Order: sequence, then C-alpha cells, then structure tokens
Amino acid sequence: MTKPDKELKSALELLAGVVLIIIQTFINTKFMPQLMNFIILSILTTILLVYLNKEGYANIKDLFKWENLKYVLLIYILSKAAAYAVNGMVEIMGITPIAEDYFLENQLRTLTGVKLGLALFDICFIIPIIVNFVFRHVALKNIGNMKKSAIPITAVVIVLLNGISGIPEMLIIFAINIIPLIVYYKTERIDICIAATMLNNIVASILILS
Repeated sequence: MTKPDKELKSALELLAGVVLIIIQTFINTKFMPQLMNFIILSILTTILLVYLNKEGYANIKDLFKWENLKYVLLIYILSKAAAYAVNGMVEIMGITPIAEDYFLENQLRTLTGVKLGLALFDICFIIPIIVNFVFRHVALKNIGNMKKSAIPITAVVIVLLNGISGIPEMLIIFAINIIPLIVYYKTERIDICIAATMLNNIVASILILS
C-alpha cells in the first residue's frame, strides 16, 4: 500500500471513530431516540468488526485459541488488580476509595425494562468495540504511529476526556486503560482488547444488578 493510500485509510478510520463517538454521545437525547441510536450503532459496529477482521487487526475465528485468550484474561486480571491497588493506596492516604466500575453502576442503577436491556447491550457489546477502535486502534496506531511514548499519552487523554476531577477516579481510569494499550502495542490485535473490555463490562453488570 502506498503512503497516500495509508494516509487516506488512516483519515477514514479517524472519521469513522469520530462519527461513532458522536452517535454514542446522543443516546437518550432529544436528537436521537435510544432505540434508533441502538439500531444504527449495532449496524455500524458490525460493519466495523468485518472491516477490522478483513484488514488483519482482528481475527474472530482464532480469538478463542489459548494464545489469544490468555491476553484477554491478562488484561482483565491486571486491570482489576490495578484498580484494587489504586483504591488501597488512596485509602491509606485517607481518601475515600471508589468502586472500579462506578461509571457502569451510575448508568445501570436508575434504569429498568427495555431501557435497561438496551443499556446492557450497549455497555457490554457496542461500547467495547467503539472505545477500543477509537482509543486503541485510531489513537495508538494512526495518530501515535505505534510509538511507545504514545501509550501513556493516550491513557492520559482518555482520563481527560472522561471529565473526571477526583484523584482516585483519574488513577483508576489511567490504570485500566494503559494495560490494553500495552497489549495492543505488543499484539496489534484489537479484537483481544475488545473481548477483554466486553468481559469486564459483562461481569461488572452482573455483579451490579445481582
């Protein structure tokens, strides 16, 4: 692939990421009803997965092989360990610790019925695809050119975009995001990061609602 072709592909991937973030942001707003948003995002993320699989950034067929599953479990376990470590540290400092999945809890506790069902599908399946495509693939590969220095910078940007002001929250968001960034840097397999995020969100949702 020539350099102009690569630049065009990177630009189109960036544009796709921006569009997905914009649509995701409009959930439950007067601009776009939740059900319509859900349908549109489901179609777009399915197309995105097909594209990533075709380009070699994902391989759904062999995702469940042990050599790939071990990375999924590694991301999940290390992210949880990092969150618990941060909470332990801030508790020693006299700061009230928070649940590592507090952002999911805030979204799910107030919902019931169809809205809860749509929110669960969104959190467990759609959001992991969008987040990992935008903040792992586009940010690290296309913008950061897969440089090691781009890993912590990308993690900091994610923290800032979350609009969080508390130190514990900032540290937890940083910790749970830098681990999949490192794994993606090593493997260039975005499906591994997506699967790990799905696993985290599914387990967290079950625990929150149980």
